[in-house]
Amino acid sequence: MESKGRMTPDMLVKLDLDGNTLSSPYRPSSESGMHIGLYIENPAVGAIIHAHPPVATAFACCGKNISAAILPESILAFGEELIVTPFATPGTEEVADSVKPYAKTHRALLLGNHGALAWAATMKEAFFAMETVEHFCKIYLISENILCGAEHIPAEKIAHLTAMWS
Repeated sequence: MESKGRMTPDMLVKLDLDGNTLSSPYRPSSESGMHIGLYIENPAVGAIIHAHPPVATAFACCGKNISAAILPESILAFGEELIVTPFATPGTEEVADSVKPYAKTHRALLLGNHGALAWAATMKEAFFAMETVEHFCKIYLISENILCGAEHIPAEKIAHLTAMWS
């Protein structure tokens, strides 16, 4: 398989919710159970992207949720925090179980010591959600860890932004 950046629609592996391949010359990912679990938990999900963007993955290795309160866009995308799930062995049901609780309340997660996961109604929206994860993590890294610390959005404004997202 080539880089994900070179994928074409015919390279996508289509599965049913039991994990059976519907059409594709390629084998399903070892993480297909995680994808299927999200589709089952939230029928509004039409596309899921799992990737390993470097800055987001570095934060996933830290194991701490990241406050989204530094950017309105991040609050709208993630809620109050970008959640980091506990480590789960890749390719196991443990990974699927670690993301299911967030299927309806979030649009993206960091997978502990692993990578990132984003989902939405369409592939384009899921792609943008994944881009937002990496973009946010870069801004957070710079503002919180290189500069003097970001000014956080006041709690009452966060409640308003969160209500806008709900």
